[in-house]
Amino acid sequence: MPPEELVNLPIGSRMVASVGQVLGGAIVEREINLNLNSRARVYMNLHSPDFTTAFRLAKLINQKLGIRSARAQDAGTVEVSVPDSYLGNTVELVSFIENLEISPDHTAKVVLDERSGTVVMGGSVRISPIAISQNGLNIQVKLPSPNAQGEQGAQAEGTTLASNVFMLKGGADLKEIVDGFNKIGASSKDLIEVLKAVKTAGALHAELVIR
Repeated sequence: MPPEELVNLPIGSRMVASVGQVLGGAIVEREINLNLNSRARVYMNLHSPDFTTAFRLAKLINQKLGIRSARAQDAGTVEVSVPDSYLGNTVELVSFIENLEISPDHTAKVVLDERSGTVVMGGSVRISPIAISQNGLNIQVKLPSPNAQGEQGAQAEGTTLASNVFMLKGGADLKEIVDGFNKIGASSKDLIEVLKAVKTAGALHAELVIR
């Protein structure tokens, strides 16, 4: 309300403030006039930044266009110079790029839910040679011996040595570790504690997410 109106309010009048709430918040922004077809360059932003994926996308764009037009600026941005054949028709170029099929690079990840005891993992999680002991349960991940194939009685990959001992060759994936613990009767709590210890020791080659 303008100041002059405040001054002229009659005595006894009551000002009531109006209060509003926007659930979830809001963004107020000014609309920008964008003429995409007049641009000489476009930038593709990756939803999940990754250097390998950005490189693959730039390489694929160049292969499909037949010229070196795209380059990865960083893990999340690919710069594309508009080829002569698309000048004045950049929208068609963007549509062309959007329909390219590319395999994104997946980071190995293990998710542990300590409340439910759930372990979620991908198929590319590897374990370096390490010895694991938890509450009397033992797992050994060893590098294979050069003469292992010719030795009599050599233990095969994934062999149970005793009721509480499980041996794996070096380079085993995490699924084999989980299967090994299940075979020797380990609880989900034991498994989670072991995985955290393996990560701390630097033998788990994956991102560990604990919930």
